[in-house]
Amino acid sequence: MLKGFIDLVFRHEGRYYLLDYKSNWLGEDSSAYTQQAMGSGDAGTPL
Repeated sequence: MLKGFIDLVFRHEGRYYLLDYKSNWLGEDSSAYTQQAMGSGDAGTPL
């Protein structure tokens, strides 16, 4: 069972593929891209 959002499902040469786009955008200004902020940027993203 899949749970969540998938951006694209396509078939190519008889095989199915799932595309799930992730962004690296962390914030409006440079304070969102400090070393400390970058370390916690994806902490809430489930794998």
